[in-house]
Amino acid sequence: MRPATRRPHPHLLAAPPGTTAEPTSPAFFTPPVPRSTRSEFRMQQHADAEQRPQVRPTMRPNRRAAQAKRSVTDGSSAGVNALAGTSADASLPLSSFVIGRDRMTPRILERLAVTVGHLDIDPHVRVRLAEARGVIESVMARGEPAYGVNRGLGPLRDQEIPEELQHAFQLFVLASHDAAVGRNLTPIEARSVMLARLAVMAQGNSGATTSLFEGLRCLLECGVTPAIPSEGSVGAADLSMLAAIGNVLVGRGRVLDETGTQTVPAREALATAGLVPLELAAKDGLALVGANAASVGIAALTSVRLDRFTASADLVVAHTFDALNGSVKGFQEKVVAARPHPGQIRAAARFRSLLGSSRAYGPATAGSLQDPLSMRTVPQVHGTLIEQADVLRESVTVELNARSENPYIDVDNDVIISNGNFSTIQMAITADSVRLLLAHFGIMSERRCSLMIRRLRSERSLVEQVLSIDDAEHPFVPVILANTASSLMARLQQLAAPVSHLGGVVGDGVEDHNAQGYLAVRLLEDSLEAAERLLAIEALLAVGVGVAAPAPSMKDRAPLVVQLSKRIRETLALNDPAIMTSQRIDRVRADIAELSEHVQDA
Repeated sequence: MRPATRRPHPHLLAAPPGTTAEPTSPAFFTPPVPRSTRSEFRMQQHADAEQRPQVRPTMRPNRRAAQAKRSVTDGSSAGVNALAGTSADASLPLSSFVIGRDRMTPRILERLAVTVGHLDIDPHVRVRLAEARGVIESVMARGEPAYGVNRGLGPLRDQEIPEELQHAFQLFVLASHDAAVGRNLTPIEARSVMLARLAVMAQGNSGATTSLFEGLRCLLECGVTPAIPSEGSVGAADLSMLAAIGNVLVGRGRVLDETGTQTVPAREALATAGLVPLELAAKDGLALVGANAASVGIAALTSVRLDRFTASADLVVAHTFDALNGSVKGFQEKVVAARPHPGQIRAAARFRSLLGSSRAYGPATAGSLQDPLSMRTVPQVHGTLIEQADVLRESVTVELNARSENPYIDVDNDVIISNGNFSTIQMAITADSVRLLLAHFGIMSERRCSLMIRRLRSERSLVEQVLSIDDAEHPFVPVILANTASSLMARLQQLAAPVSHLGGVVGDGVEDHNAQGYLAVRLLEDSLEAAERLLAIEALLAVGVGVAAPAPSMKDRAPLVVQLSKRIRETLALNDPAIMTSQRIDRVRADIAELSEHVQDA
């Protein structure tokens, strides 16, 4: 198989799923990445015992085939943050990454998810799969009761599966777990789920047949993306959501179309891609659905987004300090080192770098002896958020490289052991903690917005404000953004409520503890969405204050702060009555995300 050319997906101001973007000024959109009109790809299908010869499906030019070398277009609002970041993983060429050999990280998974193309698999993966599969076959030959192998699942765990019904039982597993509801995951989300499952299966503990592993790989490489409903997991294996993937593999269920907003029958999509439905063998059903790939895959995307947000928050708040002429003497190295929390020290160093050396070490020029706490305690709050972002990233990375299936397959001793490695408790509690920190961020950001709106109202007369509506030199900033900021703050506070302790009892009492990892991560996404909007409002207001009362000197301003201010001024100066404030906010979000790529630890 020839590697496909990888391209980033168009990410600025994407229309939400099921909607059509309104015609807008060209200045507000990045032109979409052109898609190929024709492409060919090779795929490999394997038997369990030996590799079949490579085959080229017979395909006529069609829209599905064009996906083989295209980028995935995600209609989610999170797309405004795509591909901007600070992780060292961003510089790793995807062509050199090998699944099953190299350590999967949230950043790498995201980069793989946004493109359709060849996936390199380490040859040792087949060895690991065969070894674990050998244990499954051995246990079945000995007639030993084994969960999900020759016995049922959940409440049916002690009932025997007749050998002649093994194939039918795999279909039963998929059909009985096909219970997810709600909107479908976006293409990038669905592919992240599939990649998370493929990465963990590559570790060799699932007991899956090689054909199941290769089938999942082929779906990813051919751009066949299952329609996966977004609700149905309690965080103890994302059973119902992964069943949607399994149904597509066997020719059932539905697949997202090229737009990601409509669906087509799975059998039709497989035929178009030159694929045939799989014949599942013993244990394959559980090997696919008995995992937390939905929780982990979405958490990986969220972790990358959180890393970008921490950098964005530092950049924007440095911009606010610049506008308000805030005092940063409390951010000096010797001051923050007096209480040496690692995150606090990192955050203060970032601010010193962003604000420029003279601002960081020179005399305070603030109008008051002390700034409000929403300014003075920024290193403390942002530092704690940075630390928790590190914890979440590491937790997700562990999950992506773990062998967390139940039962555990002990190859050395040729036995199968029931366990609880599927619990997502650590990831769930971390997500809860981050949402609480984002609520604190929201409180502080709203207060800083309030300070700037007070300045805007007091330093510009009513006449000046009225005339600024059509004044490109002194652009208009709606002061009612104070209400919007307050609303977003309330939203963040509401989302701060923990959910990891809310698990119910399912499986007829067998599964009597659940961590709600999927829900915790999904709510974290909602929190980040609100926090990003609030951050954009703060940045917009800071430029409004700067226009009303320009700083006396530009020479000491850090380049990133200057660049952000320049971009926002350009956005405000676009004198088009068809442009809504919400569109300006979205453009500012995109600018912040792009510039945050250059925010680094000092």
